[in-house]
Amino acid sequence: MTDYEKFKELLALFVTHLESKQSGGKDVSPLGSGNNQIVNNLSATSYGTISVTVQYHPTGGYISTRCNLEWMDGNDDRTGLNINCGEKGCGWDKNKGVIKKLYIQHCTRGGKFNQTLSPPIYQSDVSDLDLTSPDPPNDSLKKLFDEYVKAFDLDEFIKRNYMAQIEEKIDLLKSNKNLILIGAPGTGKTFTAQDIAAQMILGSINSDKKQQTEDLNKSERYKLVQFHPAYTYEDFVRGIVAETNGNSVAYAVKNKTLAAFAEKAAAETGNQQQGDDVEKEIDEKLSYVLVIDEINRANLPAVLGELIYALEYRDRAIETMYENEKSEKTPKDKNLTIPSNLFIIGTMNTADRSAGQVDYAIRRRFVFVPVLPKILDDATDLNGKAKFETDLFEAVSKLFVDNYTETDIDKLVPSQHLSSEFKPEDVWIGHSYFITDSQKTRNKRLRYEIKPLLREYLKDGILKASAKPDIDKLA
Repeated sequence: MTDYEKFKELLALFVTHLESKQSGGKDVSPLGSGNNQIVNNLSATSYGTISVTVQYHPTGGYISTRCNLEWMDGNDDRTGLNINCGEKGCGWDKNKGVIKKLYIQHCTRGGKFNQTLSPPIYQSDVSDLDLTSPDPPNDSLKKLFDEYVKAFDLDEFIKRNYMAQIEEKIDLLKSNKNLILIGAPGTGKTFTAQDIAAQMILGSINSDKKQQTEDLNKSERYKLVQFHPAYTYEDFVRGIVAETNGNSVAYAVKNKTLAAFAEKAAAETGNQQQGDDVEKEIDEKLSYVLVIDEINRANLPAVLGELIYALEYRDRAIETMYENEKSEKTPKDKNLTIPSNLFIIGTMNTADRSAGQVDYAIRRRFVFVPVLPKILDDATDLNGKAKFETDLFEAVSKLFVDNYTETDIDKLVPSQHLSSEFKPEDVWIGHSYFITDSQKTRNKRLRYEIKPLLREYLKDGILKASAKPDIDKLA
């Protein structure tokens, strides 16, 4: 069972049991009464253990917050992080017979049963959770569980969610061959592209990004190139190069980045035996990954030329503008083939309106995947060599989006400070701006990078004037 499936069953048991007990009915198996009961096969999640407490209160029966689900820590001690029906039974209906709402709250205990509850972290209507149906867990239930996990261990949630996103991007890349990561400045699009490449080529992601890049380059199956406005077809595919020999100059056609890399990848697949497992073997062991940074800054139709066709129809030779320097024919042919084991990842800055847009013919050859800002874990993401300024990230993020820990782009809630003409994911400043190694670095970044960019956003109408006081008081 998945965590979501376990949580749905556990929650259904909890709600049904309490409603039955409160109405004077019989106990609903397997729950009885008592503190921190462990329900077989349901309490153990991949994040930790969720216990069940059912305590009768002399004045309120079973509607008190003594009845709850609760995260246990690694030592099986109580954390006080509960799901309950609210203080004074506010989650029950007026007749106290049916549970209408559930709340996530943190409880600080001053004694055995003395409880001081924080304001609800999150709440959900029970009717939205679809607890009694045989259907898979719905989005509302998944959201409740995710919020409960975030409150318990935000860093672990983000880390696992990131790996799940990497695997999802790899699946997209394997099926489409061409992918573009889109996002605002500082969201780590290039790092994400490198992580995808590392997982595909090396089999794992290294938190030490410098070492990871070295390992990728040593593999010779990874290449990174950055596009710019002056970049041409002759720079990327094939072009004429002047070669000197003493006092003479000769001109020859040379394969450039893509053509040379494609031929190298094709040579690998050419050595493989044909059969039903060839595609799987190519994907898992012979992947070549080309990362094109700032892909939209070049004139893509001019740079790619006839390769627009080859990007879609892999393993089919196309005729280019220049002859193939390695052709053994006379005269040399002009063919170029992009093999199916060569995967292309582009990165695209969505906040830069001066950059060229991707036309529809090229867009159809790529899948576009957004990359959102996120809270980084100092130990896991930064390898202990730097610090993530979480408080500053949160303060800046609230200028763009209300739910800054959300990882689903379709569920982002724009801030009141963001102009309605812009989407949060296109302009929300990314996490790389908030990586520091000292208070001095933090101050420099804030003064010379973050605030100037935010003020530019004010000037361009991306952020409303209402954001100015919050920008000015950032420290």
